[in-house]
Amino acid sequence: MQTPIQVTFRGFEHSPVIDQLIQERAAQLQTLARDKLTSCHVVVERGHERAAIVFHARIDVTLPGTVLIVNHEPHNLHHHDEPEEAVRDAFHLMQNQIKAWEQQHPSVQ
Repeated sequence: MQTPIQVTFRGFEHSPVIDQLIQERAAQLQTLARDKLTSCHVVVERGHERAAIVFHARIDVTLPGTVLIVNHEPHNLHHHDEPEEAVRDAFHLMQNQIKAWEQQHPSVQ
């Protein structure tokens, strides 16, 4: 990765455990993308929905010629009570986006 992973926590204190989870998952994305990621920014935010505390995660990844974004917001059927849940789900969605990008751009260096 050309730039270090950026991690932002909003609405709650920095957590070394969540930061470590993000670092590990970002490294997995880099491997999946065959070292083509040039940047990765993750935002984990504490919010409120219907008087409950919920967590959101957003991931922006830059690959050659494109930016992939996962903005994993809770919805009525499923929400994240813990920030780790939001991070894991967002990274899972990003893995799917990177796989699709790789299939469409197999020869991009």
